[in-house]
Amino acid sequence: MSFRLIVERLLPEPSARRESDRREKEHLENERRAAAEQQRSADTLRRKVNHLLSVVAAAADGDLTRAVQVQGNEPIDELAGALRKMLDDLCQALGEVTEGAREFADSALTASACSQALSTGAQTQSQSVEEVSSAIAEMIQGIERVRGGALEASRLATETN
Repeated sequence: MSFRLIVERLLPEPSARRESDRREKEHLENERRAAAEQQRSADTLRRKVNHLLSVVAAAADGDLTRAVQVQGNEPIDELAGALRKMLDDLCQALGEVTEGAREFADSALTASACSQALSTGAQTQSQSVEEVSSAIAEMIQGIERVRGGALEASRLATETN
């Protein structure tokens, strides 16, 4: 066997080499595309997580106005939907508590006004009772004077008879 024959047998034919190179390039391109898709997915997930973290941090600081955006149907999107529902329910509950507190405050003001009116009425009634008592005392004094006068008149009438 000659050297040329050995080399021809060991080296692939140019068309086989081209096919092998094409497959290798195709494989590398597929790996590059898969890596790029994984990077896009990771970036999307990171953006969604950062958004949820910012909403949760705002809620922890008392700001319940931040909206939770849900896009997609991945587990992180399900978590975002559940978080949005929880925050909506919390806002509704806080609204109801606030309304209850407002109604309580209104009732307290009404009760205070009624108490003030009762107090004013009681003072007025007390003054009226004092005035009536004073008038009765004056009447008693007047009756005593009339009685004294009647007794004196009776005595004088008895003496003149």
